[in-house]
Amino acid sequence: MNTALARVDAGVARERRFLANSAHELRTPVAILRSRVESLDHTPIDQVKRELKRDVQRVQTLLEQLLVLAQIEEQATKKKAPLVDLGEVVMQAVADYSPLAVSNGRQVSYEPPPAPVTVRAYPWAIESVVMNLIGNAVRAEPQGGVVVVRVSTDASIEVIDHGEGVVKSDREMIFEPFCRKDERRPGTGLGLAIARELIGKLQGRIWVEDTEGGGATFKVSLPLMAASGIASV
Repeated sequence: MNTALARVDAGVARERRFLANSAHELRTPVAILRSRVESLDHTPIDQVKRELKRDVQRVQTLLEQLLVLAQIEEQATKKKAPLVDLGEVVMQAVADYSPLAVSNGRQVSYEPPPAPVTVRAYPWAIESVVMNLIGNAVRAEPQGGVVVVRVSTDASIEVIDHGEGVVKSDREMIFEPFCRKDERRPGTGLGLAIARELIGKLQGRIWVEDTEGGGATFKVSLPLMAASGIASV
């Protein structure tokens, strides 16, 4: 009983820290946004437009990430996730992100599985995770490089970049809320934390390894389902 209560207390404390950090992360861009608006009369209009768009995008991204977490909590209490073809869901995420990668001087290559791979998952949750991982990989990938997204028959996903990689001492920390490896890069520090939360809700796991030759390979593993909807062993 004491152990169970301790877990509940730890969970409540974690949620409180998360909410406090969320409020802080929202307050900062809103304060910056207000400052920019107040300085409109003294700043060139083109510069103001660029800065305002960046500030609004940061607020929007944070709110969307928080809503994704709330959505999966709500869905999980209502009904089981449906059976989906993992390859098709990931392919759609790659197709949606590819134009943005190209506009940033990178490409995304998709390697599908040789046969359908069935998992029990919310398609929007998988897409959210994969697009977040692709976005991080595109930012890490050298200019002109190719990010590789691979789905295997064991219901695993790999997102491979050829950038600086992630040192071993940071490989757990980067999945913590509001952890940002590089403050100079855009982002809220919530993406990987939400990815881990989403994959955990689907009874899977997510981790990062080295890319052969340099870079980071983020891996996601989900329970492989038989056509009957029973998890394969």
